[in-house]
Amino acid sequence: MKWHTRLRDENSFFNRIDINLSGIDVGILGVDNCGKSVLYNFILTH
Repeated sequence: MKWHTRLRDENSFFNRIDINLSGIDVGILGVDNCGKSVLYNFILTH
C-alpha cells in the first residue's frame, strides 16, 4: 500500500470521504503557511 497526498478545494469538505476501487480517499482540514484553510486528501491506494 502507498499513501498519496493532494490538495482539494474547501467546497469538497462535506464530501471529503470517498470510497472507490482505487482506495479510500480521506480529506483532512488543515492550515497552510499563509494561514488559509485547505483540505489535504490522503489517498490510500493499493
